[in-house]
Amino acid sequence: MRQIYLQKQFYQLVKRILTKINAQAQMRLGFISAWHALRDEGIKAEKAAEILGVSRATLYRWDHRLQSEGPKVLEERSRRPKRVRRRQWGLNVLP
Repeated sequence: MRQIYLQKQFYQLVKRILTKINAQAQMRLGFISAWHALRDEGIKAEKAAEILGVSRATLYRWDHRLQSEGPKVLEERSRRPKRVRRRQWGLNVLP
């Protein structure tokens, strides 16, 4: 039996297209596309970010995440620390 597979890029593209994103991620995607349009017109990245009202570092971060992982990563992430210290004392110490 012969198995035929498609190229790796096809599977990556399908995975990116089929994901549904929420309104906040769509807004961020709009900011990134507007930022790229302003930069294509010859406006510097810092000035384009100032026009949009978003910091330049944030736009670069969103753009990098979008290019590497797709639009799903533009959704809000948890801000909870990955490691939380456990208390060092017992309950009988508390007043």
